[in-house]
Amino acid sequence: MLCPDEATSEWYAEPIPTMVPGFTFLPRALHPRRVPAITDPDQVTANPSLAVLSVAYHGDDPAVASAFVVGMGKLGPERGLQYYEYGYSMSSKAVCQLLEELVTTAASLPRYSPFAKKHYGDGRIDAEREAVLDVLAARDLAPTEDDRQRILDCADFDQLKTWHRKAVTVAKVSDLFS
Repeated sequence: MLCPDEATSEWYAEPIPTMVPGFTFLPRALHPRRVPAITDPDQVTANPSLAVLSVAYHGDDPAVASAFVVGMGKLGPERGLQYYEYGYSMSSKAVCQLLEELVTTAASLPRYSPFAKKHYGDGRIDAEREAVLDVLAARDLAPTEDDRQRILDCADFDQLKTWHRKAVTVAKVSDLFS
C-alpha cells in the first residue's frame, strides 16, 4: 500500500489477526521515504517499476515528473504507455496536472495520458484514419473532399475499423458509409 506519511505507514503495517487458526496477515506498507525521487530519464528507463512509484510519491517535483515522462518516451510506445498509465493512475490530481502540462508544452514528449489523448488524438485512431484512406488510394478510389473530411473527422475507432474493412471491397467510396 502507498502511504502518504510515516504515521499512516506504521498504522497500515500493523499485523492483522484473522479467523484462520495460526495465521496473522502481515501487510506491507510503502512510505515515500523508502522510494527515491528519480530525476534522470535514463534511471527511469532502467527501472520503470520504481519510476512509477517515484512519480506517484514525488511527482510534485517537476524534475521527477519530467524525468518520468521523458523516460517513458524512451521505453517506446507499448512499454512506455503501460508504465505511464500505471504512474498516472497512481498519482495525485496535482501530479496528473503537472504531467499534463509537460505533455502540452513539450512536443517531443509522449502523449499517453487521458488529457493528451483528448487534445492530441489517440495514435490508434489517427492510424486507422490513414489506413482507410490508404486502402482507398491503393484501389484507385478517390474520395470526394466531403468523404475525405468525414473520415478525417471521425473519432470513433470502431467505426473507422468498419470503414477500413469495407474499403477493401467497396465498389465506390460512397458505399463505405452505407
